[in-house]
Parts: sequence; structure tokens; C-alpha cells
Amino acid sequence: MRRLFTLVALALAGLALAPAGAADVRQIDCPLNEMSAPDRAAYAAFVTEGAGAAGGADPRREPFRRALLACAERFGWSEPAVIQAAAFSIGQLGQAEIRRQMTALGLDLTELERAAIADTELLAAVRNGTFTRETGAAFAQRNNGLLMRLTAGQPDEVRVARKLGNFVGFIAVMETARSRFAQS
Repeated sequence: MRRLFTLVALALAGLALAPAGAADVRQIDCPLNEMSAPDRAAYAAFVTEGAGAAGGADPRREPFRRALLACAERFGWSEPAVIQAAAFSIGQLGQAEIRRQMTALGLDLTELERAAIADTELLAAVRNGTFTRETGAAFAQRNNGLLMRLTAGQPDEVRVARKLGNFVGFIAVMETARSRFAQS
């Protein structure tokens, strides 16, 4: 989550926003729609590689920052709406990339996505900022059968399980950001 806030802070640098009412949730994907396909792919790689865990400037995030600021200006988003649009975009890119990788392994993540969206405990923990390893473990326990089916027979079950956990995390971030965006 700290990396997410760093990305958002960079996106907000120098931004002066006019006050606005509640943001229209149909606008939340504006930043990704504003980007070219190559820039979106480069930013998706940046997000799924750990979002700059090594630190320092990364040119792959600049097109996203520009797109986010353009959308904020066009729609008059409040600062909280900008933060939630950034979080949603990061979640959307991350889950899409993991879905692509898992599909290449022959896995269909539709049922896992539904389980994450329907899990009120998971979403409440993300929304309230109380998500812990225990929260993730409890979700995994509640969905043990599904997770076992998805990882069974995979050559690197640990890697796949880690990716599935990240997928669920990205889904939870998206759902929370969508809800907060509509309220900002």
C-alpha cells in the first residue's frame, strides 16, 4: 500500500483542483483510457513488477501521471477522487496482467474474482485500512477448495499461489477505490 500512496503522491504533485461534488464512477477508468496501448502496457509492467520497489524515478509512470492529471482537470475531480482513480487504475492493471499470466497457464480466474468481490470481510479490511496477513489467510481459508483447484498440478504452485493472492488484492483495491471514488 505504501507504494500505491507514493505513486498517488507523484501523480498529485503540482495539481490544483477545483472543488467538486461526488465523482461520477463512470469516469474512474479515464486515466487508463487516456493512455496509448504501449504506455498502458509499460505502466502495467511497472505496477506488476512491484511499482518501483527499487526506488528512483521510472519513466513508465509519467504517461499515467499525465493522464490522471488530465482527467482530474477535465472532470473537476477532488483530491480524494484523484487518489481513488489512481488506486483503481493500479488495481485494474495489476489484476489484468495476473489474469493474462494465469490464463497462459490454463487457469480461469472468474470464480476467484467473484469470490473476492463477494467477500465482505476482505473488502471491509481493505476499505478500513485494517488488512493484515491474517485477513489474507482468512480469505484463503474461506476459499481453500477453490485455491487448491487453481494451484493443483501447476509446476510452481508457490509462485501461482502468490500471484493468486496478488490478484485478489488488486480486485479488493479496485472495489474499494470504486466505492470511495463515488463518495468523493
